Amino acid sequence: MECVVCLLGFEDDEVVRQLHRCKHSFHAPCIDMWMYSHSICPICRTPVDRRVAPGDDFTSDDNSLCMGIE
Repeated sequence: MECVVCLLGFEDDEVVRQLHRCKHSFHAPCIDMWMYSHSICPICRTPVDRRVAPGDDFTSDDNSLCMGIE
């Protein structure tokens, strides 16, 4: 698998975030930067609730980002 924001593969020691609604995964720094200027998934354009700021503790609400997966 690869991060579509930076086009690099996921490594075992990297923090990966998964969007809760659509389940797409990205490097945490990549999706955090993306979310500063966009409110949609970069793959499928599903709306993401921007009430949760990148880098904050994410909740499991239907619209919000989830914590990194391993």
